[in-house]
Amino acid sequence: MDPPSLLAVNDQHLQLPFIQQTFMEWLQMKLNSKRSFTKRFDVLVLDLKKLVEKENITDLNNWVLLSCGIRDLPYEEIIILWIHVLWFQSQNKNHKALECLEVAQKAAVESQGIFSAPPGQHNALVCEAEHDEDTDMETGATPLLALPTTFNSRNHTAWNKALDSYESQFAVCTHFTEDFKDFFILKVTDTPVHAVDALRKMRAVSPRIYQTASWELSVRKTGLAAVVNEICQPDTDLERASSIIAQSFRMHCWKESLGEVFDKWMQSPSPDLQMQSLCTCDSEACHSDFHLKTFIEALGAKDCIIPTESNPSSIFFLVNLDNFTDAWKNWLLPSLKKQGILACFWNIQQVHRAVRGISPKTIPNIHPRLSLIMTETLKLVKLAKSAREHVFRPVRRTGVKLTKQEQASDSLKYAMKKGKVSVPGNISSSQSSAESSSTFDQGLSNNTCIHCKDMPLEEQCLVTILVTRRDISGLQNSALTCAPADDRLPPLTSKESKSKFSGVYHTPEKLGLRKIAHRPDVFKRCCKDVFVLLNAENPTELVGAVVFNAFEKKILQQMLQNHDHASRLPPLSRGSSFNAWRYGIMRAIGSRMPKGGRPGDAYALYSGLDAGNDEEIQTLFGHAQNADILVNVARAISRPLTSNVGHHSADESGLNRLGSTGSNIFSCSNYMSHQHFDQDEDISICAQYEKTCLQDEFNFSYTEWGVYIETRDNTLWLFHSNHLHGTIMPRLSSWNSWQVDDNASLHQPQGQYHEIAPGGPGAQAGPANANIPVAHHNYNLRPRDANGRVVVSGGDHLTRRRRDTRRARQIQEIRSRLHTRQHYWREQGAT
Repeated sequence: MDPPSLLAVNDQHLQLPFIQQTFMEWLQMKLNSKRSFTKRFDVLVLDLKKLVEKENITDLNNWVLLSCGIRDLPYEEIIILWIHVLWFQSQNKNHKALECLEVAQKAAVESQGIFSAPPGQHNALVCEAEHDEDTDMETGATPLLALPTTFNSRNHTAWNKALDSYESQFAVCTHFTEDFKDFFILKVTDTPVHAVDALRKMRAVSPRIYQTASWELSVRKTGLAAVVNEICQPDTDLERASSIIAQSFRMHCWKESLGEVFDKWMQSPSPDLQMQSLCTCDSEACHSDFHLKTFIEALGAKDCIIPTESNPSSIFFLVNLDNFTDAWKNWLLPSLKKQGILACFWNIQQVHRAVRGISPKTIPNIHPRLSLIMTETLKLVKLAKSAREHVFRPVRRTGVKLTKQEQASDSLKYAMKKGKVSVPGNISSSQSSAESSSTFDQGLSNNTCIHCKDMPLEEQCLVTILVTRRDISGLQNSALTCAPADDRLPPLTSKESKSKFSGVYHTPEKLGLRKIAHRPDVFKRCCKDVFVLLNAENPTELVGAVVFNAFEKKILQQMLQNHDHASRLPPLSRGSSFNAWRYGIMRAIGSRMPKGGRPGDAYALYSGLDAGNDEEIQTLFGHAQNADILVNVARAISRPLTSNVGHHSADESGLNRLGSTGSNIFSCSNYMSHQHFDQDEDISICAQYEKTCLQDEFNFSYTEWGVYIETRDNTLWLFHSNHLHGTIMPRLSSWNSWQVDDNASLHQPQGQYHEIAPGGPGAQAGPANANIPVAHHNYNLRPRDANGRVVVSGGDHLTRRRRDTRRARQIQEIRSRLHTRQHYWREQGAT
């Protein structure tokens, strides 16, 4: 197309009322500061896309076709081209507009994108704004021409080298200030992209720069410290200002992320500026001014002060006193103070007890969100308590009349509370807490069951097994299976993942592993079937345990339903060695320390775990139910050991709450793994909720201690995940049989489970499967995973990882220094 024709259509567009009255005025407003044009350009494109979508999008496609003869150009690139051309024409710079159209034509011929490069490199409009001779500069401002045109994780050295002078430091701090003000204070942009970019750059500033007096002066003079102090206020007003801001707090944890940066930038604050602890008075006098009605009204004021969207873990603030105390210090008391309520002398324990002791149904005009949280909290606590009592509950059998003493002695709860029976190598009361956290609970060392305590040990309902740690040389990255050589499941075909597999298959028999299996007759007699694994070299040390039929029927059904809700979460990738066996799916529930990925990331909840509406809150409480039930049942085996993965883990380390715990749940569907070690803290808890495959498939191998568990429906076990372990994998023929024909009878909706008569394709896997009992299943009626494959093995793994714990403790320290930071920068004249 010739040059005059290239601009003819654009002249017509300039005459349209939408362009004259809306677009050009809007564009002028957005670009009134040419100095900041570069950082605003991608926001401009996003805003314009939303603006234009309200008009006729077809017009834009026709425009680019008539102007340049281009078809099927990506919508975003049409927007960018349109901005360039109309802007230059409105400024009477037709030669610039013509150059843009010619570049577009040339790019179309070469089948390349037009302006897909980042602004500031090949973007003609940005170059025009940055180098316009008529640009007005503010007095004292310094252009950023000395800074790198782009910033990424690989050019930190170049970035810092450009910050040697006071002028460049002042300029970049000004830039940071504008980015934060635009998003958090002025709210002139609806995306945190530039604020996140500022955070990344602030993290990258080297000690050589931020330890200079000129850097501190720049932070003070530009108002950067003042705006950061405003963002880091402990109350929840700012993070609840809008949904976009709330989501940015959820993803980037601005208070902790910015606080960590400003901690590093402080130059030796004086000792008298230490954190002033909030009053947590426990005396009765502190309770005198507390009024439950005032507190409830304050919680529900201003659309509920609980930061559910920005901090989903906050919904668990009423679950126990530890959670409530943590919330009280971090956001609840500051938010009450912001409303003019002087609550710093209230007795926290009595406040929590008063709120937990009242039903939300009895509170008039209660905020719906608060009512839902209180209701779900009561349900969570009740379920967890019921699950624990199920393990302790004495046997009730018809025809057998027990005395009160016999009933009590039949209860494991009585054994734990009253027995205190010593074990070999009696644990003294002077033993350190570190030692007691790894020892076997005295209460379960001797069996007190009235029905079997005089029987041979192997026939009792509580069996103690002394195990010895094995030599595991050469076993890491190998696979365990009971399948014959021609029916073994192969590693997946990725070149990287195959290289991580040792190529060696073992069977449990070859390794001499002892099988731990359910004993139906024992359970029928005693209503318990428990195995405890003790270190043979130190019989006071518990290294594992197994509880068959761990949950009562109603609780198990609830846990299955919660487990099914986890299927909506994105799958977790665990690295190349695990990808070799990524047949099944693992999904993470809880919080994690980032390992790269999204810019400006922080220790926060995994993606998909939100609490912005009622349905999300109920789902998150459902995940917490599974976590709390697992911990409470495990405490029946060893209270000291499991306290480290219970509420103590959150209280001591500062981990984000999931119910009463600070642990994570990893939800597994058909998940399997090679022999490996994890990097976790303390002991881990696993549960098999359902299993409908052959009994020698999807079992758990605790290889380092020489045993494996023949899992089944409703099984719970404890183990040290830092010790070698893995899955006993299914057969290849079994795996193929679980891909059911989609044209077969409709499969059962997820979340509903029924016992089906024995049978199914897995039972005909070949002679190697002969005489192996098969669990009930009709595969066409089973739930499917995300890939359409039948779920034959489902359960949860609860643990807390070392890197998460380390990061949580760092965050706890950052929060504790809030007052010190704010006082320091105010003293320096920041506010």
